[in-house]
Amino acid sequence: MQSRQLFTLLWFALVATSIKAYLIEPTKLVWEAGMPIEDAIEGLKGHVAEAMQSNRQLKAPHLDAFPQFFRDMNLINRMSGRHARYPITGLEWNTWYEGELRRIHADGQAYQRSVAETHAAAARLPRDGRLP
Repeated sequence: MQSRQLFTLLWFALVATSIKAYLIEPTKLVWEAGMPIEDAIEGLKGHVAEAMQSNRQLKAPHLDAFPQFFRDMNLINRMSGRHARYPITGLEWNTWYEGELRRIHADGQAYQRSVAETHAAAARLPRDGRLP
């Protein structure tokens, strides 16, 4: 069980150190009406790769982040209706991914609390393993 906790702590340390990896130029075009989503995803990956090349200390966002960004934009109707008239830019990606990292971090903290509570409850059990 300790190896799982260590892995979790290392995972969240990695996420914390990659906090600035998502930053791309705020004015970069990420998507505009009529652009296929697959092209937009590849373009966004390219913008992030470009940012990482200019700063070698940056870490790459998790691969699921790119399609998830567009799913979330679609869920909030950012890519349909009158909102589709306005292109999605790097600023929206930067803002969204910062929130994504915070959600990941919060999930990790909740997991750690759950593990600690489970271990504390197990420690309170009688040594013979029988429930009171």
